[in-house]
Amino acid sequence: MNRETRQRILSLCPEYHNISNYLYQKRDGITRRLISEYQEFVFSVDIDDYEDKKKLLSFNKVMEEYISNHKFAQALRNYLKAIPSDLKKMPSKELIQSILDFKQKYEDEALKQISITKWL
Repeated sequence: MNRETRQRILSLCPEYHNISNYLYQKRDGITRRLISEYQEFVFSVDIDDYEDKKKLLSFNKVMEEYISNHKFAQALRNYLKAIPSDLKKMPSKELIQSILDFKQKYEDEALKQISITKWL
């Protein structure tokens, strides 16, 4: 990968270094796997492919939320623990898609819980 492509990718992922250097507990295999998948995925996308770029932006957003929002991180960890197949054996593409699907469901649930207020 040339330097220009790398810079273009990193410009789409401004929190890349914060995510990659996120400190987590040694026993936290889920966070280790998520960060590893993130690092591999970021530099494996075809930056000129619309679908790849869209997926990159979505996964980057998920990982930003994961390191900054404890409630979301806990919900994602619980979701991943409940997956029937062994997380260690799950293929990367399947894992990433599963995480993106979870994020969509999580946001949908959050919108349902917003209470409507009436201003008097």
